[in-house]
Amino acid sequence: MCGIRTTATFTNFDIQKISYTKRPTSVNKSEIQHFEKQAANWWHPNASVKLLRAMNSVRVPLVKDGLIDIETARKEWADTATPLTGLKVLDVGCGGGFLSEALAKLGCEVTGIDASEDLIAIAIYHASQDKTLKNLTYTSTTVENFAVENSEQFDAVVASEVVEHVNNQPEFITNCVKCVKPGGSIFITTINKTIWARIIAIWLGEYVTGLIPKGTHEYQKLISPKVLEDILKENKCNIRLLRGMWYNIFTNRWFLAKSCSVFYVLHAVKQ
Repeated sequence: MCGIRTTATFTNFDIQKISYTKRPTSVNKSEIQHFEKQAANWWHPNASVKLLRAMNSVRVPLVKDGLIDIETARKEWADTATPLTGLKVLDVGCGGGFLSEALAKLGCEVTGIDASEDLIAIAIYHASQDKTLKNLTYTSTTVENFAVENSEQFDAVVASEVVEHVNNQPEFITNCVKCVKPGGSIFITTINKTIWARIIAIWLGEYVTGLIPKGTHEYQKLISPKVLEDILKENKCNIRLLRGMWYNIFTNRWFLAKSCSVFYVLHAVKQ
């Protein structure tokens, strides 16, 4: 059982709400409440989540190039404005829609899901201001429930800055993989479990510079690339790319790097 589904109209979109109280879930309610505090100003240029929005400078090209690279027939689309046309992408933990909107503009059919109804409402409202976003759908649910009815339905699943906020990481990742078609991709961005991550991402990021809202990350929930790779391999996924990510505070832009000591991105392909 997936729970009870209800739909409420909001501007030109539908908010689909799926109850996740009857099915085990990796959702941490306190984490959801933390991010809901940022909801009202989510899309403001100086919002406390602006680093997350800026991360599109890395993760959007990563998803685009990764999907083009594994689909040789798609290479001829690479230089077009909509190179991902015809593909279905699931954005797990989409929040207010930073990544979902950017991916939809590349032509793919995007479904954004998040356990927070408040953030989904923000995402829907913002998308309603752009009439070109006809290929974007939002649903308030958990990946555990969503995977029940959407097994192997997507060419790619993206979980960006999410896995470090859930209670059961193996269960969360397993359900993300369930939604991917055989031969499809899963893209994950997260934070390594190192002393450098504790210093840079938590101490400096949250308590010194204030670039990240205080209390966003717990060191014990951070996950190393090795652990993440092992979970993906157990789910019959091959690791295709592993790179570090760093943030330039002066330009408000992220860039890829060799070192995965703090932030990193991983691309895996389901067998």
